[in-house]
Amino acid sequence: MAQRMKINKFFSHRLHAPLYHHLWSWGAYDDHSDRVFLRVGEQSIVEDTDGDRWLVVHDPNWRDSNGRKERFRHLDLIRQGVAAFAVIVQFDDSGHITRFDDETLFVLGDIVEEDGLTYAKVIGERPVEEIAEYKSDIPSMGPDLEKVTFPTDVPQTVKQALVDARQGQGKFRRDVLRQWDYECAVTGVAEMAVIRASHIKPWRESSDEERLDPLNGLPLVATLDALFDVGLISFSRDGKLIQSPRLNADDSKTLGLHQSQLRTRPPKRMREYLAYHRRIHQFSE
Repeated sequence: MAQRMKINKFFSHRLHAPLYHHLWSWGAYDDHSDRVFLRVGEQSIVEDTDGDRWLVVHDPNWRDSNGRKERFRHLDLIRQGVAAFAVIVQFDDSGHITRFDDETLFVLGDIVEEDGLTYAKVIGERPVEEIAEYKSDIPSMGPDLEKVTFPTDVPQTVKQALVDARQGQGKFRRDVLRQWDYECAVTGVAEMAVIRASHIKPWRESSDEERLDPLNGLPLVATLDALFDVGLISFSRDGKLIQSPRLNADDSKTLGLHQSQLRTRPPKRMREYLAYHRRIHQFSE
């Protein structure tokens, strides 16, 4: 168990998965490597009659906070097959973390529910250094990025952030999703596997600052994202979905586009990006 580094820094500096909120987050999701890291109390480790170890990852009697909703999202990701690990911590009587294991992570498997509790099976242990050195396979940068020559003074972290943003991944995707409570901006669907985080003002026409700006992005289910990307739909300054005359009326009805709109009114900077999108796709103002 370690006491040298605060757990917030451990998540951000060692695991490369910053906690969304340093006070109430119960874990973190790194969408660049597609991994979940849960913070779990040492007292939550249990063993069944077969000698298998399990972690209690949710108990309805735990103190209610924003961390509970976040934990549900993380558990859903694990159920979808996202790799998951647990950081084992010790709490004092007041619920404050006193120590945590900075050398070994539990590898998690199946999520099961029993008697009102949610458990994650422990399928192994891995050294933190092995997990921290994980390198995900970066997809092909694509034609837009292949044409870009980064200045030599641009930090590697910025270059990687731009690559991720072009692909709708990394910090850009995470920041876009956060603005919409990790749900589709129109439908409210929360299934991460079908949500795309795409730029409103096209990446190729944006400055580096605009490419990384989460207000220049919308999380949309794949069908809406495809329609938005090719200019068959856009959104008014108030967030109402507007359709291109090129979109067949029958297709529009089948897709359920009638009276659709963004779930919240776009902020000022997003309205400017949306105005650009309407202009290049020739929507009437």
